[in-house]
Amino acid sequence: MKIFSGSVVLLIVLTLLFAPTAFGADAPKAKNTETAKKTPTVSDDSWISNGEELGNWWVKNPKKYDPVPRPLLYHIEGSYSYSELGGNIEVKNHKGELELALRKDLFTSITNYAISRSDTDITLSGVSTSVESDYFRQKFRYGLTDWMEAGAGVIWNITDTAKYLENRLIYYGGVRFTVLDFPSLMIKMGGYYGFSDTEFMNDKITGMRKYADFQPVDDYDSDALYFGQMLKWKISKTVTFSENADYMLLLKDTEYYSWMLKLALNFRLTKHSSFFASYIINYDNNPFVEAVQDYLDGRRAAGDNVGDMETTDTVLAVGVKFSF
Repeated sequence: MKIFSGSVVLLIVLTLLFAPTAFGADAPKAKNTETAKKTPTVSDDSWISNGEELGNWWVKNPKKYDPVPRPLLYHIEGSYSYSELGGNIEVKNHKGELELALRKDLFTSITNYAISRSDTDITLSGVSTSVESDYFRQKFRYGLTDWMEAGAGVIWNITDTAKYLENRLIYYGGVRFTVLDFPSLMIKMGGYYGFSDTEFMNDKITGMRKYADFQPVDDYDSDALYFGQMLKWKISKTVTFSENADYMLLLKDTEYYSWMLKLALNFRLTKHSSFFASYIINYDNNPFVEAVQDYLDGRRAAGDNVGDMETTDTVLAVGVKFSF
């Protein structure tokens, strides 16, 4: 939790330091509501458009535009990163992500799929391990006012071996609010009610001869409260800082919760490509983690030499990004 608190404090300090620039330089443009809402516009000559004239419309409330664009708007983003380590320990890591945003009138759909593969070979012992993660998210939004949207969606962790998740499905619905919306700085927050259903990778523990007597943990489902927050800060024409945070509290047993914080810097190279560096912190406390920790503590108290079960994973990545 210290890492999470420190990251939040750092984010607040950065916001306070640079918000005056965004407010001072861009606020005069935002004060004239009619002018801001009537420009820019997109041509109605075609039934479909990437909405280039509208800027990053896929993160904005559709009611910010007057008139609301009539064509079907689309935006595609893709990113890829790769790292490799050779020698006595050989590691290869691939990480890719694809996102499709569609908007028609006040309705917005955002589809996201991410995949990660990491293979490790220890040449001296001949041991090989593989870490896999597949993530799918579908979000739907509808503009209610120029500062509030209704939202619903589904999050599917198809597999995540680092978290010992065989399958996690989350449904949610609620509202999202625009806290700040300036050309250089945007902050949005949302609150949702949902349901989570999780299946754990018990065989990853019992499959180790050392822990074969571990008692498997049943699938776990619960109602949940889900909160999301997004910040996008355009530092310059070529550099953008973004931050996304999610928090989920399970209501069946409120000691179980998870949160994720993603920080990223994006450096624009061309009109459709950029270079990025990102850092992700992912915390998850659930019945499986608790059961494994209790099991290991019992074995340790009995004098056995056992490992540890971590609740927090971190990922540092650099790569290239494409958008159309």
